[in-house]
Amino acid sequence: MKLFFYSAWIFCFFCLSAFAEEEILGELDRVLRNAHIGVTFNEFISVHPEAVYSDIDIRDMPVSLERPGALLLSHDSDPFLGMASYANIGFREGTLYELVAVWNGESSVVKNMGGRFFAAAISRHGQTYLRKTILVYPHTAEERPVAVAMWQESDAAILAFYTPASSTDAPSKATLTYAQFMPDDLFLKDIFEKNLPTAEQQEEAWLLLESIMPVLEVGNGTQQQP
Repeated sequence: MKLFFYSAWIFCFFCLSAFAEEEILGELDRVLRNAHIGVTFNEFISVHPEAVYSDIDIRDMPVSLERPGALLLSHDSDPFLGMASYANIGFREGTLYELVAVWNGESSVVKNMGGRFFAAAISRHGQTYLRKTILVYPHTAEERPVAVAMWQESDAAILAFYTPASSTDAPSKATLTYAQFMPDDLFLKDIFEKNLPTAEQQEEAWLLLESIMPVLEVGNGTQQQP
């Protein structure tokens, strides 16, 4: 009897542990399942029947294995954060090479969901990341610094960031962005090496992000932009 009870307890423990891990690690997968650099077009659309072509001229056409191309996922209320969202998924020669997913809404709502968003990104990519800062809409009335958490993997650069509303937004709107690019993508060089924010802007951006981000263990490789 004791052996049976012990075996049953072990079985239940592992079942519950697996369930809990799936709930934590699967948050982003509610919207971006199988969305990562290197996945094939066929593999992606097999789990995203809701995908449509990004190109407006062919958006009404059914997505076909015979016609791989950029795809769009859009939700009025997505299954992850319950917010309006869209994701542009780029394919080159039938393989995913970039993706940008954006959640947007009223500033207070977006900020309140920020902790869950970053926790999901951290669950997917780990707690060690680079601290970067970029300027969005540089040299315009909407210019503002944005703190970016960046993970560097062998085949991808992953970015997650919160963009606050600008002073010109009416009503006040903010966004959360999750993106993946090839490590040598020139876009990364552009955003991180041109129009550099000042030290004061970097501090401002990271104070804002840290106010909504979960408490993290940051590795020794953590970096600030000069």
